[in-house]
Amino acid sequence: MKRLTACIIILTVIAAMSVFSVFAVKKENDKFISLVNAAENSYRNEDSDTAQRLEELENAWNKYYVRISYIAIAQSCTLDDISYAVAKLPALLEKGSEEFLSECESIRSWTEKIYHTQYPHLYSVF
Repeated sequence: MKRLTACIIILTVIAAMSVFSVFAVKKENDKFISLVNAAENSYRNEDSDTAQRLEELENAWNKYYVRISYIAIAQSCTLDDISYAVAKLPALLEKGSEEFLSECESIRSWTEKIYHTQYPHLYSVF
């Protein structure tokens, strides 16, 4: 009976940690994507504060990277791709390149990919 109780407790803890990690990743993604959207809108409107928005985005990315690397089962290559894209944004802003918008879209899609890989599907559980 003690083994059964221990197994139930262990499974409950694992399920609780899984639910927590999904919600934590969703919360972090929403915050980070809102900063990407703000930088993109600022670029489209040709605002003078676009560089400031990019600085906020870079700071948020550093925090996001640390949190997600501990919480999520994200592939490191996806996190590296986002790092490269965030690092390229200031140079693209200086050039006034339209590639700025495509990099923002790439960042959004990679962060959504991180969430979807973290979300537990029935086929991935069993």
